[in-house]
Amino acid sequence: MSESSLSRNTDLKVRKIMARSHMNADRLEEAVETYAGILRDYPNDVEVLLVLGNLYLASGDSKTAEDLYHRALTLEPENKEIEQQVILAKSEESEISPEPMPTDPEALARLLMRLTGRKVPVTETEMLRAAEMLQEILESTSPAQMVSERLDEIDNLLPALIEINIRQARADGRNDLAKALQGLQINIAYQMEDQKEQQSQPIKVNQVPQEPQPKVVKPKPPEIQPFKGRVLVLVPDLYDLTPRLNILVDGLKQVGCKVKRADQFNPDTDAVADVVIVSNPHLNPKLMQSMATASTSGVPIILDLDDNYEDMPVSHPYYAKKGLGDAIRGRAYATALLLAKAVTVASNEVNKTLVNSGHRSYWIPDGWSRSNRLWNKPHNPRNTINIGWVGSAAQLEDVFEVRRIVLRVMREFPQSQMVVIGNSQAYRLFESLPSNRRLYLPMVGYEEYPYLLGQMDILLAPHRKIPYNLKQSDRLVMEASVKRLPWIGSDIPAYMDWGRGGFIAHTPSEWHGYLRQLIMDEEMRKGIGDEGFIKAQAREQQQIGLKWQQTIAEVLAHNTPRLENLRKQPQFDPFAKSEKVNA
Repeated sequence: MSESSLSRNTDLKVRKIMARSHMNADRLEEAVETYAGILRDYPNDVEVLLVLGNLYLASGDSKTAEDLYHRALTLEPENKEIEQQVILAKSEESEISPEPMPTDPEALARLLMRLTGRKVPVTETEMLRAAEMLQEILESTSPAQMVSERLDEIDNLLPALIEINIRQARADGRNDLAKALQGLQINIAYQMEDQKEQQSQPIKVNQVPQEPQPKVVKPKPPEIQPFKGRVLVLVPDLYDLTPRLNILVDGLKQVGCKVKRADQFNPDTDAVADVVIVSNPHLNPKLMQSMATASTSGVPIILDLDDNYEDMPVSHPYYAKKGLGDAIRGRAYATALLLAKAVTVASNEVNKTLVNSGHRSYWIPDGWSRSNRLWNKPHNPRNTINIGWVGSAAQLEDVFEVRRIVLRVMREFPQSQMVVIGNSQAYRLFESLPSNRRLYLPMVGYEEYPYLLGQMDILLAPHRKIPYNLKQSDRLVMEASVKRLPWIGSDIPAYMDWGRGGFIAHTPSEWHGYLRQLIMDEEMRKGIGDEGFIKAQAREQQQIGLKWQQTIAEVLAHNTPRLENLRKQPQFDPFAKSEKVNA
């Protein structure tokens, strides 16, 4: 088989997996779009012809379904099941005109509307009215005033206005823009339909009809400008910076901020900072004193937490050093939450908990930097298929969840090898394997960490259903995705939300099935790995820097009394001498 054929087969297989995932998750629009895209690129794929035929049949368009079934039957004339589908489609009565091109965006939009029971309220009359109104606004001497005067009319004609832009985008050859606008149009149509349904509900007997209230045009909030000021980052240990802190500092520099790192706040020089970001202050008493001093000086404080400390179990190996069971650390943690203007966290689930508790909290995920070339370095060719696990002693019990499954699969595939990184106890769990089929690698510094991941072909990420694990961040699967490493993970929220580059295993049988599938199918490993790599680009250092920049701007927007004072330039600027960012 040629290289181009292998590439096409991989592409087809990965896209089918994505389509089925969308369908299983009830993401109908994404599923239909994905299947249609496959059929446009692979018009002779019988499986996809049948799936789209079934969807059209379910929507009441039996004629288009029959056409799709006939195409499939032409490709497999001996297939009796397809013959039955053709007979079924013929027996269904339908007044819907068949679609000449079932994969066209307009045909798909009509299909989705029928499947969901909705209608896009766009007629040619409304198109004409929308075009006339748009022209009047553009020719007006005061477009903003005219828009404010015709808000109700614009609301009613919004789908038609979007339709004008869709048609213009297609005329300009911008199919990507047209597709995005069409999705927006459908969502707006859904909302308008919901409003009509609510308005049509009968009034209850004891309910007094309310007079319609005049529409109040609220003033538009001022636009938040990008933050490019001074940031003081306070850390528990200047000589032991976490990867998260390095990404934070270098990312902010890349987007134009002045950043200084320190382990304490000096009021004589640091009071000129626009904002102070304090990392895990409960781990160092000096940081708590610095937070109090910064607060007294009027500098807004952002508290950054890199772990789920509130749910850290007593059995965790770092509990004695970082856990909140210690009275001093517990009080420091609570005080830090009170002193901070906002909290930033690495886990979206922790963020939800803090928001529900009334804190101003932001989720800023962990990232990676392409300046470390090991992230993009391909692994050396090898004769084995390496199944890997990386973790600390805190996750030893998690490995028990999949140990028997891994051993069972490895006995079935003699070319497989087990690689354990960072925990010698976890490595000993696989002592029943011959020594040449298991490998232990000690943890290294974060700069060399991508090299360790490169020793794997499949990453396992099992987690027990305990509160600490359920609020884990997606850092591990994000890092695997950067290395194009397919993974299998437990059904914890962070991994399910990441949703790219691997499989979520809900049951032991799924762990077994996915692991066998990845070992047997090299093309699938590559295709899924590439899919995760694309997702991971949003976590590159500069993107994380932009996220920090936006968050700081929002925090400062709620701290306006201090902003005028911060604009005064000091005679000596301790933030001016900042390290250069690596290219």
